[in-house]
Amino acid sequence: MHNVLKQKLAKQLAQIANLMKGAFFVVAMSTCFAATSPQVEFCFSEIEDVTPTEIKEIKLKQLVEREKTVFASREEYVKYAIKNAKIADSIALARGHQVIPLAITVAQACLESRFGESKLTKKSKNHFGIKANAAWLKAKYPTEKAHDDTPNDLFCKFESPLASFTAHAVLLNKPNYKKTKVFKYNPNTTNLVELKDVATRIKRAGYATDPNYPAVVMQFVKQYKIIDLIEASNS
Repeated sequence: MHNVLKQKLAKQLAQIANLMKGAFFVVAMSTCFAATSPQVEFCFSEIEDVTPTEIKEIKLKQLVEREKTVFASREEYVKYAIKNAKIADSIALARGHQVIPLAITVAQACLESRFGESKLTKKSKNHFGIKANAAWLKAKYPTEKAHDDTPNDLFCKFESPLASFTAHAVLLNKPNYKKTKVFKYNPNTTNLVELKDVATRIKRAGYATDPNYPAVVMQFVKQYKIIDLIEASNS
């Protein structure tokens, strides 16, 4: 494993410990996290300079909650999104990448997936409306057609919700997002001004075309008490 990657992993351990407080799986802090599926490894390959051999040296130990497709309430979905986002963020942090505030990730999932009820999410386990790029198509990973900018846009079809949340974390580490400094604030921030600024930077990087996207994301944060539910999950 590259020395640079090792140093990054070491720096992130404290952040991981804080993030994982109250999460629904347990992992030894001396163990490095990594996505175990080829599909998720492919997502990471777009932002990592590591070889397949090095990837195999990183072991993931997790207990994943039973996959859900039906939610009794919007609050239940928010709690489900928090759990998946925590795992995805921990994977990204342990591999030396950065993450945005959890509240924004969860609000985005709620908005993009319509609280897990959108046709795209149900068919493809895609909770963020992530489109299939040229690399995804070249690798011949599955896709799902849905109407977005055009009637037959192709979206990534994921093997699990966790793969979708991890792909979202990977997406935000690409150059256009780093250029707009989406990681400016502490990922544990609950400051509403800072959270709105993060949403604005994400929109500016090209994530959404709706000029009201940051305001809508913040409406979800406040209306569905996402910060309160995150804090409750940490207790």
